[in-house]
Amino acid sequence: MILFTSGPMWLSFGKDTVSTLPAFPMPAGPATLLWAPVRGVTGVAALEGNPRHASVLIERRLRSEGSIEGDAKVFIHHFRTIGRGYQALYSVVPLEEWQSLLAWVRDLPDHCLVFPCPALLWAGLRDGEGAVLHDGVQMLFLGVAQGQIVHANVIAFSTLPEDIELAARALGEKVRKEWSALRVHGAVPELPVSWYSARSGGGLKPLVEAGTDLQDEEAGKRETKSGVSGLDQDEICAFAASSGRVVVSKNEPFAERAAGADAPSGFLTPVQTERVESGLSQLARHAKARLALNPSADKWRHVADRLLPACTALCLLSSAALLALSGTWMAGSNQVSSEVSRLAQRESSARQRMAGFASADVMPGDLARQIDFFESAMRLGNGRDVAGLLKALQSSATAEVRILGVRAEEVAKGEPVKDQNLARATQAASARHTLSDVSGVQAFVVDGLLSEAGIGQDSNLLSAWVRDMRSRGYELEAIDSKVPAAGTELSSRLFSYRVQPVGSATEGIRP
Repeated sequence: MILFTSGPMWLSFGKDTVSTLPAFPMPAGPATLLWAPVRGVTGVAALEGNPRHASVLIERRLRSEGSIEGDAKVFIHHFRTIGRGYQALYSVVPLEEWQSLLAWVRDLPDHCLVFPCPALLWAGLRDGEGAVLHDGVQMLFLGVAQGQIVHANVIAFSTLPEDIELAARALGEKVRKEWSALRVHGAVPELPVSWYSARSGGGLKPLVEAGTDLQDEEAGKRETKSGVSGLDQDEICAFAASSGRVVVSKNEPFAERAAGADAPSGFLTPVQTERVESGLSQLARHAKARLALNPSADKWRHVADRLLPACTALCLLSSAALLALSGTWMAGSNQVSSEVSRLAQRESSARQRMAGFASADVMPGDLARQIDFFESAMRLGNGRDVAGLLKALQSSATAEVRILGVRAEEVAKGEPVKDQNLARATQAASARHTLSDVSGVQAFVVDGLLSEAGIGQDSNLLSAWVRDMRSRGYELEAIDSKVPAAGTELSSRLFSYRVQPVGSATEGIRP
């Protein structure tokens, strides 16, 4: 909602309507207030020193000139540096009026930014452009010429059309003089001047019935040489003629609505409308939060309110994107869950198979004994060809000489060798080392049995077998049999030999 106040007058602008409001209304939502104080003073001051002291210097100057009395509030709208000094565009308003307006803003249910009209006029200007604000009997001109601020203002004697036209002509003459003075220092562009009226028309005008086209026949015929038409055409043309500038009216038509109790008798009723024109809605387009007179908190609330639709749209788009992404994630999670279930089933099947492999039915019962045997064979072989020995024994065995078994003997370090034959086999090593230093002396013992048919010729049979083994590269040495059958009737037929490869009797011994 756009509100405008100038003294006791308060206006509210809608899309195509304007309404007169009581003083200090209570709008339902956020609002933008354009403020043009009747007792305010707007001007341009050339000062020196620090711009932070501009407010104090301007107030002191105006008081010395008698332009203001009582407590006042100074607003600086723009600074421009000139050499060692600066120009300041300012407005001075009665402090009481400003405090009343500020208290009203604080009591509103929603935020309302207050914009001084001179600041909005200046915000819409480029170099060479100008703008006029017509509010009642006051007319204010602001322009930019080569970066310098051009200012002029007049006050009409009354609101009569001839007085307003006379004031517009006087304002144009002031603008022409200011522009001519600046033209001496170089070329100054002369761009069109924008004309903003706070409110033109209305008041005690002839009645216009509700629903009648606002562009009445008389207004459509009022066309000037400068191309300006509307209710303010007379004063606009007077200003254009005296200033020598092209004027563009920014006014727009509105339907004014007023309560019958507030209107003069015989003129307006609650259902009657009247055609008015105003440029305030166009002027409000320059209302940026940085130009407002409110505290910073109110400005941030205004910015947040302006960004709310965009943020809402962004949130909706983000929600839609997240929803689509969550659907993708859900589909992916379902796929992962299925894969996990499949892997769990495979793991369960593998565990069952492993449990079957480890059961007693699968593993051999004498596995531990076999492992011990192979470990002993690997340890006692010490690089010897055990398989070759077994193959030689298998080949040399006959029906009369049977091989019962092969066993290994090992002497640990420091252990005495009880068998004298094995001790003699280590004499070469003990020539340099004591017998207790001998470690890992290994040998294979073959236990055999002569058949009953060989009784009486056992010596010949054993001698033949020993010669056969020696021909195969082995040295045999007879030892006492340790077979459990020794001492029985079979003892005469049992024999045991220590078997070593030829030349290994000393090679198997290491210091």
